[in-house]
Amino acid sequence: MISFVSVNWLAILVSGIVSMALGFLWYCKPVFGSKFMKLCGMDKMSPKEIKAMQAGMGVTYVKAFISALIVSFVLAQLIGLLQITSIVDVLSLVVLLWFGFAYTTGLNNVLFEKKNRQLFFIDTGYSLVQYALIGIIVVLMA
Repeated sequence: MISFVSVNWLAILVSGIVSMALGFLWYCKPVFGSKFMKLCGMDKMSPKEIKAMQAGMGVTYVKAFISALIVSFVLAQLIGLLQITSIVDVLSLVVLLWFGFAYTTGLNNVLFEKKNRQLFFIDTGYSLVQYALIGIIVVLMA
């Protein structure tokens, strides 16, 4: 049975906020937003469809924030269990976790669901940077 370690809840909250800020920047039009919208077919949406999508964005952002908090908590647990205290070690862990889980899961979506490869790289790239930032925050705020 795995025992939970105590975590710095402020670090979890800060990580969640930073994750949301990263998502805002990552998916804004000048960075990857225009390409992302085109690959998702959002550039072909009618004004009515866009308005309907925008109406539910508040709930979507709340769910995304909760998801970021969960990722932050789980990563903080792993960092604590492994007693990682250096940025180099946390980045090594992050790359391992990203490659073993986010990259491979996303790759299966490309292989079996015929998802777009460019979209895969945009999304998994975001995950890698998100995990890295969370890991750094958790280590620095320990």
